[in-house]
Amino acid sequence: PLAVAEDLCIDAEYWRWAAKAKPAKTACFSSSAVYPVEYQRQSSYELLNEDMINFDQSIGMPDMTYGWAKLTSEYLARLAYEKHGLKSIVYRPFSGYGEDQDDAYPFPSICKRALANQGSSTLSVWGTGEQMRDFIHIEDCVDGILKTMPLIDNAEAVNLSTGIFTSFKQFARTAADVCGYSPEIVGLSDKPSGVFARAGDTSKQKKLGFTAQIDLRMGIERAVEYYSRKNQP
Repeated sequence: PLAVAEDLCIDAEYWRWAAKAKPAKTACFSSSAVYPVEYQRQSSYELLNEDMINFDQSIGMPDMTYGWAKLTSEYLARLAYEKHGLKSIVYRPFSGYGEDQDDAYPFPSICKRALANQGSSTLSVWGTGEQMRDFIHIEDCVDGILKTMPLIDNAEAVNLSTGIFTSFKQFARTAADVCGYSPEIVGLSDKPSGVFARAGDTSKQKKLGFTAQIDLRMGIERAVEYYSRKNQP
């Protein structure tokens, strides 16, 4: 809760500064956690599109306190445009990743575990392993931002996503395959798992001229090569 309070303070202070400084334009980085969890359940999941959140009608229940914090930031972006004429665009990145990402995130954790357990009969993932996410490489995120930022001024939101559901078991299986072996993927059900399925609709991105180019296997291959090279004496 205190970390969320800090996030809210930072966002509020940022928009207060922006209202005074009046930069030509700003980018507001939100999160896919703002989407209502009702669309991410095992019994009824679907691709998440930007129109599922409407501040004039219904915003649903976002994912935990972090989702609320980012949703508040989006609302402040809208108010900054309506009340102060501050141009901005809101981005909702999904599961972004890159070779040098912190180990606290799933992507480097699974890739490094696959590499460290090379040749083993099993490879573990958190939760059941059936949960699904939409993995997008950081280079694609940057490309998407550069291509779309000039096109929206009124604080509308745009997903940064691939539109592909990938389970953690599928991810681990691919990582192991890249490392040259085929273990049984075992879920650690006593570990946190989060919502069941989260992936972003890409229709709006495509209309704005952006499509992600780096698929997950390619991203894993890059990462495994990077980690292997880094660990060489």
